[in-house]
Amino acid sequence: MADEPKPEERARVKIDEQLVDAGWHIADRRHFTYDHNATALTEGLLDGNHEADYLLFVDGKVIGVLEAKRSDVDLESAAGGQAANYAHIIPEEYPRWNDEPCVVLLANGEKILLRNPGTGEYNSVSSMPTPKKCLELSGIKSYWGGLPELKDSERRFLHACQVEAVTNLESSFRRGADKALVVLATGAGKTYTACMAAYRLLSYTPAKRILFLVDRNNLGEQALNEFATFRLTQNGAPFTDIFITERLKGNQANPKASVTIATIQRVYAALTGTAAKSDEDEDDEDREEVAAPVTVDGRLAKLPHDWFDAIIIDECHRSIYGRWRAVLEWFNTARFIGLTATPSAETVEFFDKNTVVNYTYEKSVADGINVYYSIYRIQTKSATDGVDVEAGETVDVYTRRTQKTDTLVTDEPAHYAVPQLDRAVVQPDHIRLVLEAYKNAVYTEMYKDDLARDPDFASLPKTLIFAKSESHARHIVEIAREVFDGQAPDFVQTITYSSGDPQKLIREFRTSRTFRIAVTVTLVATGTDIKPLEVVFFMRDVNAYSLYVQMRGRGCRTINPDQLKAVTPNANGKEQFFLVDAVGVTEHPFDDGAVRPDTQGPAPLTLPRLLEKLSLGIVSDDNLRLLASRMSRINARSTEAQRMKFSALASFTMQDMAESLFEALSDDSLPPFASASEPNTRRRALVAPLINNISARDYLLELNAGYVVIQKPGKDEIIYTGFSVAEAHNVLDGFEAFLKANPTGNEVIAAIKEAREMRFDYSALSSIRDDSIHFNSSFSCPKVWNAYALVRQEDVVKLSSPTERDAMTNWLGLARFGLGRSQKLYSLLSSSQYFSAAKHYELWKGQKQRGAITPGQDDILKEALGIILSNGAVGREDLIKEGNVQLLAEGVRAFGSPQAFDVELASLSSFFMKAI
Repeated sequence: MADEPKPEERARVKIDEQLVDAGWHIADRRHFTYDHNATALTEGLLDGNHEADYLLFVDGKVIGVLEAKRSDVDLESAAGGQAANYAHIIPEEYPRWNDEPCVVLLANGEKILLRNPGTGEYNSVSSMPTPKKCLELSGIKSYWGGLPELKDSERRFLHACQVEAVTNLESSFRRGADKALVVLATGAGKTYTACMAAYRLLSYTPAKRILFLVDRNNLGEQALNEFATFRLTQNGAPFTDIFITERLKGNQANPKASVTIATIQRVYAALTGTAAKSDEDEDDEDREEVAAPVTVDGRLAKLPHDWFDAIIIDECHRSIYGRWRAVLEWFNTARFIGLTATPSAETVEFFDKNTVVNYTYEKSVADGINVYYSIYRIQTKSATDGVDVEAGETVDVYTRRTQKTDTLVTDEPAHYAVPQLDRAVVQPDHIRLVLEAYKNAVYTEMYKDDLARDPDFASLPKTLIFAKSESHARHIVEIAREVFDGQAPDFVQTITYSSGDPQKLIREFRTSRTFRIAVTVTLVATGTDIKPLEVVFFMRDVNAYSLYVQMRGRGCRTINPDQLKAVTPNANGKEQFFLVDAVGVTEHPFDDGAVRPDTQGPAPLTLPRLLEKLSLGIVSDDNLRLLASRMSRINARSTEAQRMKFSALASFTMQDMAESLFEALSDDSLPPFASASEPNTRRRALVAPLINNISARDYLLELNAGYVVIQKPGKDEIIYTGFSVAEAHNVLDGFEAFLKANPTGNEVIAAIKEAREMRFDYSALSSIRDDSIHFNSSFSCPKVWNAYALVRQEDVVKLSSPTERDAMTNWLGLARFGLGRSQKLYSLLSSSQYFSAAKHYELWKGQKQRGAITPGQDDILKEALGIILSNGAVGREDLIKEGNVQLLAEGVRAFGSPQAFDVELASLSSFFMKAI
């Protein structure tokens, strides 16, 4: 039996707890580092071979000394002794704030005395001084010195990646960085991490005002709710009860607000004093005009450079580029914190390549923070080959400029490439076929293994569909109501800026039992948290990888089974989500996620604005060149009939005017343009035939806005539906290459490859898991298993319950199957045609040939077998480690001795480990 701790040791345990609770990190001399802002160094070396019980370091410099006593020592009598003397003999080589530490403490675990530096007297204090308090007592001003260590009580409510983010962020700023990038997977709690960082900045540093920058209104409301529910504060009160936190809605910033949540547009309005324009993103990708970058005139600025101490930029891969960058650059004394799951090269560059944490989606799945996904592919002929409209075909034509629809008979054939589907041409057949394929598959293929889920379409898994445009979204909703007929009026709705109150719709989609399908364009693409979402449906393609990951990430969040059941009554839990791909978004290469050129610098005028300027006589080289370019482009995409109609109205062709403008600009014969007040006769003459012909101008604008050809039914067909085989092959190719190469030198994998005997216990099996995920964090057991189930369907039994999915023995099965050592893949916990634990147990008993097993022994072995099937081989030591002491005791009694019980456990373990 271990010796009882001595009184001094018991006192030290309590003092350590008091120091940790006050925000100090406990370390001895061998483990001291500058990564910790506040450290209590035990047995600190002093001059004359003395040792202080604790030397207190703030920001790497000595600020105090603490002398520990036994709990039975009268501290008042001991005051003025060693502790005060130790303050005089701090070695010269130690960095320090003052010549002599002002903070001198005595503690015995029950009481704490603090010396008054002025009088030398000791006074009792109720708690251990915090790092911030020590700085105040010493009269020292340090921006970062008052930051305490994260307490255990705080860490319990944070993911490990959030703890890493906060500590590394603060450490980076202490070292002098002005910018820091926090990369956390979608669903890993970026906003909650920002709340913790903001709370610590406002509580323990001189920071007074923080800007939390969002790029959508609904994300601003979501952020405000997150701050309002954040309670990891010193007294457990909500953040917003301690610090004024508000959204900026007008054009005046509240100087008393500690946290201001705003879009960059609102900040610009407050900075310049201008009227706040709508800060809602257009949910329409067909916009032609992108405004020029804004500028900030320092002489007129309403806010000083140092108004904000820190600026936290949410979704910073989007927020910091283009026309608003000058606003951020104005606040040049603030420290910048970027939050994103998908940083582009420009993002990393903006933050000075200072990424303080990089936590990927794959790691978050491995850690159980997020759920993995399976891809279900729906492929139609039109989405693969494009759309052909034949000459003489009757179609409806929607004119964008007039918003009128006419039924016409085409006079020439036309081919529309795949990107033009649902933009220039609409095939109701395509939308209907895709939705019908989804309806047919959702319970028969996607959720077919979830036998407890009743196939009730009124409880259809919450589904988010990404459409190409507002008009496409409306078409989807109309057809979805027909496909899912008989459902509630709000069963399917659009969530766009033109469909009412988007924030209200998002809240309803989260909580409503009847609102099952939401159709959006870009509004819900990033940041929006909808935990009950189980299906992410792409009916639009995406080329930027960062945007694709953000859109895909809407479905990855975990949710408590009871909370899910509250909105989806037939659901039992969310083990994964499904990505339905109807456009091939998962099959083509993506770009590098860089910001597109059209979001940088001044953008061309829209054609209506350009014609207006030309009509006013603003006939500059740029405007003439732009008109020539526009007319050439419109001419190229027009049909022959449209070109002829324009020529009849204008008495010239679009191509002729474009060429005459280019020619006049290229020969340098035009008199220079000074202003519209000058005659500019030759320049005006070049555009007069168009500008003075209102009919031709209107028709040119109609051609520029374009048309949507709507085909009649019967023009599309399904080519393929099913889970993505290509994605499964990619996963398996990588996993099997890892097993064969065994780059980590894993002993268990090596033993399987060489068909060697070894004990496959929990530790051995978990090493396969750890090394696999460390090598490639996407190699989670369910993902690899499902990939095998798709590619080798006849040889694989799917995992059908959380208990089966979590079994550590699955990794042995995967390794053997992947290396070709077994021909079937199944869980030891499943009951299938390939394997029955009950039958194998009877077979094992029959092979013993050592007499009958008693009923009592049988019960004990069956209980042990449950552990073996899940965790691998077990013995007496394993039962002790896992806390199964009662089973061990009962086994020893039933079999007569520990050794006899161990023999049976080893035999049973070996038999079943060979069964996989």
